[in-house]
Amino acid sequence: YNYQQETTLHNFFNPLFVYLYPMVGMSAAVAVSALWLFPARPSPPLLRLLLPPPSFALLLFVMAASTFRGHSEVFEELLVLFSMLYTARLLMIFRGGRMVSALLQPW
Repeated sequence: YNYQQETTLHNFFNPLFVYLYPMVGMSAAVAVSALWLFPARPSPPLLRLLLPPPSFALLLFVMAASTFRGHSEVFEELLVLFSMLYTARLLMIFRGGRMVSALLQPW
């Protein structure tokens, strides 16, 4: 059950990641795509703030597709890239200026 013969909590759950990563990757891609394609009108400001922009669509698709190949490392690396880009977007919003109004406009 512990493939790497280490006593970390992460290694005890390695067999479950085969099922967990596709569920998380696909459900996130479907949920975000549904919110992009069928937005609530009027869209709440908090939803516009937390929802990734449609420019992340390709990255989310690649992340979801990478989970089905069984390569969890690729998914984890893409998740780090997504987190960095998403954090940069939030930082631009919270710093203020003209960028804020452009980023929070309804699509």
